Amino acid sequence: FIGSISRVCYIGSISRVCYIGSISRVCYIGSISRVCYIGSISRVCYIGSISRVCYIGSISRVCYISSISRVCYIGSISRVLL
Repeated sequence: FIGSISRVCYIGSISRVCYIGSISRVCYIGSISRVCYIGSISRVCYIGSISRVCYIGSISRVCYISSISRVCYIGSISRVLL
């Protein structure tokens, strides 16, 4: 605890949680997923061997990356890259 700003970090084998002041940052780092919450804005990333899914606030971004195609969904707009 440093002044009015507090920083708490839990570092385990699969998770890391950090609270900095009034802004909270929570990170779970596993073998397949990474979840980060920063303040009121949430960022969730799942990184697998074939897919990456990111939710940033109310805007969602989904990316599937394979050897032949890349598909990205940004909000209601879909984008497909071959």
